[in-house]
Amino acid sequence: MSVRTAMKPEQQMTWRARAYMVVLALRHLGVGCFCLFAPQQFHGDSFNPVKSVLPLEAWGVAFLFIGVNALLALIYENEWWARMAITASIGVTIAWAAGFAVAGVQGMATAPIGPIVWGSLALKDLVVAAMPLRSPFEHLLDDDRAP
Repeated sequence: MSVRTAMKPEQQMTWRARAYMVVLALRHLGVGCFCLFAPQQFHGDSFNPVKSVLPLEAWGVAFLFIGVNALLALIYENEWWARMAITASIGVTIAWAAGFAVAGVQGMATAPIGPIVWGSLALKDLVVAAMPLRSPFEHLLDDDRAP
């Protein structure tokens, strides 16, 4: 019996919440792996403010921790783990957005795309953090979609 089938409907995450946790996990696992295993890829001056706060390896560990936490939240449909992963994501994402903004102000970045993209990701996490991750009616939608 899977973890999901053993849960009451009101304990299950919505399919949208589960999909979001997959995306969150992939984003953080991907960035974390690059920080740890390919730090030479972060060679532009726009990364200097981010690297001055923490070494890339430390950022990598933080990103991987968030990604694994998001996967655990997804597997066990644990709302507390999900909210912790989203909250931690907001923190590191805002830190990177701020780093890219500082780089832009200091003339190290050639375009403002870094703070725009990272800021948008943080805002998206903030929106999702305010939404319910569980719905007692989710199983009705699943039943209605079944052939």
